[in-house]
Amino acid sequence: MLSMLEYISTAVMSNERNDPKAATWVYFDEIYLLLRDSLSANFLYTSWKRFRKYNAYATGITQNMQDCLTNDTAYAMLANSEFVVMLRQTKDIDSVVELYGLSEPQRKYLLLAQPGEGIIKMGNSLIPFNNPQPKDTKTYKLLTTKPGEME
Repeated sequence: MLSMLEYISTAVMSNERNDPKAATWVYFDEIYLLLRDSLSANFLYTSWKRFRKYNAYATGITQNMQDCLTNDTAYAMLANSEFVVMLRQTKDIDSVVELYGLSEPQRKYLLLAQPGEGIIKMGNSLIPFNNPQPKDTKTYKLLTTKPGEME
């Protein structure tokens, strides 16, 4: 685990040194798993703030935000994030409502959101979006997470 974390940090700094104008994106899929371990949770928290100085952007991905909101480190990271995409939340939405100050209509929108719908938090703005993808397209097959529909 330690060597992987060191590799990510080194790659981010090297990319910035090699081309200061180029941005680096670092994706942490199933981020809640990394938050369970104190070493990786500390790395995530530090990186979340530090990567911006190297023109890098950390992105945490999870299916249920509640998995992260019960973790103090993750809560602090989400509170410090300028850009968040929220998709349908099926339960335990109260922590999300509290963290981002969602109104009752916004809360209901997330509870009832269909694929391609959600709310984007950008700075202090909350922007609902509706962007469904036709199922017969290559883009849909690349984006879907439903078994049997993936390419």
